[in-house]
Amino acid sequence: MSKNSCYSRYTTDFKIAVKLGIADPSHVKDLPRSTRYNFRNASYEDLLGREYEGLIDRISQVKEILDSRTATAVALSLARFVFFVKKLGKNVTSLSREKKPAIRRQFVKLVQKAEAYIPRKKILEYFEMSPRRFRNWENNPDGCTRAPHFESVAQYPHQLTNEEIQKIIRAYRDPDKASWSSFAIASDLFRQGIVVAGTSTIMDYARKLGLHKRKLRKKRQKRGSVEAHGADDVWHMDVTRIASADNIIHYLHLVMDNFSRKILGWHLSAELRAVNSRRVIQKAIEGMKKDKGESVNLVSDGGSENDNYTVRDFLETTDVVLLIAQRDVHYSNSMVEAVNRTLKYRHIFPHIVPEALRLNEFIERAVTEYNNRPHSNLKGLTPHEKYDGQVWDQEHLARLRKEARIKRMDYNRTACPPLEHVEYKNERTNFMILLLPEKYSQLRDKHGNIVSVSCIGCAKCRGRKIE
Repeated sequence: MSKNSCYSRYTTDFKIAVKLGIADPSHVKDLPRSTRYNFRNASYEDLLGREYEGLIDRISQVKEILDSRTATAVALSLARFVFFVKKLGKNVTSLSREKKPAIRRQFVKLVQKAEAYIPRKKILEYFEMSPRRFRNWENNPDGCTRAPHFESVAQYPHQLTNEEIQKIIRAYRDPDKASWSSFAIASDLFRQGIVVAGTSTIMDYARKLGLHKRKLRKKRQKRGSVEAHGADDVWHMDVTRIASADNIIHYLHLVMDNFSRKILGWHLSAELRAVNSRRVIQKAIEGMKKDKGESVNLVSDGGSENDNYTVRDFLETTDVVLLIAQRDVHYSNSMVEAVNRTLKYRHIFPHIVPEALRLNEFIERAVTEYNNRPHSNLKGLTPHEKYDGQVWDQEHLARLRKEARIKRMDYNRTACPPLEHVEYKNERTNFMILLLPEKYSQLRDKHGNIVSVSCIGCAKCRGRKIE
């Protein structure tokens, strides 16, 4: 506070401190009696502003909290939880899914400190964590060492086994599949019976293990785009450029089937000529499955290499009808452009493109790989299988998954290492216990006799007596 020769002036903070009774008694004692009375009984709302009405009452409540040791401890505990969650940068509800042992230990320590003032049940309800999960964290924050996500495989037996996870890791790290999409690798694992689980489950494990593949951004399909209902109903034709290692530009002509996404024919040439378009159409016709007399719509753009007398004169002798995109039909030729992009960026460019003399052989391997790779739009079938009319037997697949799930759960429920049978005797009785020194702790009496053995292996068994 400050004074001058005429009269004394006091800061608003000091006045409020006198009103709340938290000012220094020696300073309050020096105040005149009337001034002290006014400070203690005056209203300061008009000085603080209307938007702060009731601030004095709230400050009084804070003072009451500070005067109460219990209330102070509760507030301090809540503040610890707030700073803990803020430091993690996560939602409150996502904490129960935390996998890091260090964060689990820190949370358990905070709860143990706070439960003297706040019921544990209330704390866990706020964080949407079950008491059972918290007890698991409390007993063993490291989790089960046999589980990839530190959750007890005995308590959660539906998890994939370590052997299956190792197979997923090997498949995603396979250099031959480095350019495959995550869905294609997961589908291939299931199709070959290596990991019998849903593709979404395998992809989820790959994502959590840091193996998830980069996804190409998909453009939303425009309304009115063509959609065939069978093989050889609609074809698409396009040309793309590829440069060889010796900087020679080559033109890759493609014809693909709309229904199966299969590349029916291709031709590689260093020249952009109409005869090359005719050759690729002829290759597609030679492998078509439709009977003679059934027409096929061939959609192409209006480029001179596709729309010319050479191509049209040839098509008059066949059952293929040429349609120019956005001229004869209102939709575009985007489907074959997407196949071109997939072929180049997943099967060609990820590898070292050879020189011109070996480029043709290189493109043949890329097209074969594309036609025999599981496709997400085909529900895991390859373009070649879809073109041949193969379909999934859903009942058979469901039966395979169910059998694999039952075997997996039976294995995980007995996931702890095998125990050694040891017989111990004492003065009272003989009893048989199961013992594995590396995984179980012994409880002995004062005479050195083993009374019980407790498992320390995983969250489910930790602390459980085995007698």
